[in-house]
Amino acid sequence: MTIVYSGDQPCNVKNFGAVGNGYAEDTNAIQNAINSLGSEGGVVYFPQGIYLTDTLYIPSNVTLFGYDKESTTLQLVNYPSGALLECSGTSSSDVHENIRVENLSLKHDVYYNKQNEQKGILIRGYFTRYCSVYNCILYGCSVYGILLSQIDANNTYARSWVISGNRFTNFTPTSKGIFLYDQAEYVMIKENTFEEMGQAIQSDNSANCEIHDNTFLQCGDKASASPVINISGNSGSINSGKALIHDNQINHSKYMPLRIYQGGSRNSQYGSIVHHNFILIDEGFSNNPVAIYGMCGGIIQDNHISSGSANKVPCIYLSDAGNVTASDNNIHDNIFSWAGINTNNCSGSNNMHDNSVVQYEQ
Repeated sequence: MTIVYSGDQPCNVKNFGAVGNGYAEDTNAIQNAINSLGSEGGVVYFPQGIYLTDTLYIPSNVTLFGYDKESTTLQLVNYPSGALLECSGTSSSDVHENIRVENLSLKHDVYYNKQNEQKGILIRGYFTRYCSVYNCILYGCSVYGILLSQIDANNTYARSWVISGNRFTNFTPTSKGIFLYDQAEYVMIKENTFEEMGQAIQSDNSANCEIHDNTFLQCGDKASASPVINISGNSGSINSGKALIHDNQINHSKYMPLRIYQGGSRNSQYGSIVHHNFILIDEGFSNNPVAIYGMCGGIIQDNHISSGSANKVPCIYLSDAGNVTASDNNIHDNIFSWAGINTNNCSGSNNMHDNSVVQYEQ
């Protein structure tokens, strides 16, 4: 494989003593390679191999680039509660930006954990912006694959990340693939694959995330009440909604595929849009495919939704919702196409119903 960059050549971790043999620990060698780039940053290149490492601290303007994601692995060891890649700044005066992670497999495995605990975060970004994770495999995590968070007195957000073309796999049922927490804004999650895990994406008190063209296969966990995609918010903030969720394939879910939840009163989740998704719950897992709580001004449009012929639940369920429109959806195999409790000015039109007993109940 030929690596071509414009400008300066990448910094090879093996030139700093990393061996990548899956036995020796490479923390110091990799961190020295990163630190050698200075404030202007650059590219750190990983040849094929398995690199065992403690937490790596990634400053602004640094790209971590692997030979390919199938044969180039960074694996967290020794520090069970830390992050494999710590991208975080510390405050509004120390925001890290322009960090990119590409073509790597990122792994946490209990076998290499000296404390014999399976904990860890693969990528953490507090006080960060304009960063991306592209074409990586995130594997074997029981806490968070990617955690983006933080707001301080100066309203400094983690914002403007792009998470694209990655594969999330072998997570525990209680883990979260991507967790946007406490005002992470303008995060784009696109063209990823999430396989056989609990909660794939949670956005909590965050705003303006776009989730599109992802594939979710056998995700969700009933025992821990973990929806596949969970958008939740705080009634005191207008920025606790506005998610755009479109063109996703949510296949054979083991629990609720999509929940948009507001713990307070109506009019707290503002303007979320659910458009052109394919949503299917496996037979025997009886949950609402789309559940909306406390949202105002939302649109549920042009989705293909099925809760399975054995499930006697609404495909679209509204509670404490206002001004939500469900239109042009193709709804299959359930007792209610959609239903609502304590709703206001909600409506449905031009929905197609196949084997649905009741079109609307309020």
